[in-house]
Amino acid sequence: MTEQDMGPHREGKKLDDAANLAPPSETAAAFAKRVIGWWNKQILGTTLSKNGSIDKVLTLVVTTHGGVITTLVKQLIGSRKAQCGQDVVIAKCFNASVTLIEVGEDGKGTVLQYGDISHLSGEALESRADLAH
Repeated sequence: MTEQDMGPHREGKKLDDAANLAPPSETAAAFAKRVIGWWNKQILGTTLSKNGSIDKVLTLVVTTHGGVITTLVKQLIGSRKAQCGQDVVIAKCFNASVTLIEVGEDGKGTVLQYGDISHLSGEALESRADLAH
């Protein structure tokens, strides 16, 4: 049986056979709007207003799913709120990867690193479910 024969799946079940599965409650556009809204409020609004001076360096660590990072970075670049740094390529962002975005005093970002998994090695890298596909 081919993947086409099996049809779309969610949690290992055919959607046709899983009548109790609710449809996605949020469109891609609504999700993107929510993610960029978080950036505007939490990073630009709150963080930059508290930082105050260009002489101060503030480092934030945000952990989330690779899909959120992908959406955020694509939205930032598409809206010109950020640009890619030298040699940065926006592709798949694996879970447990590292993405670095430097934000200037003007609120504009530069993606310095995207989806880097070089810190994963050996057994940790081999066990990553999202790398197996």
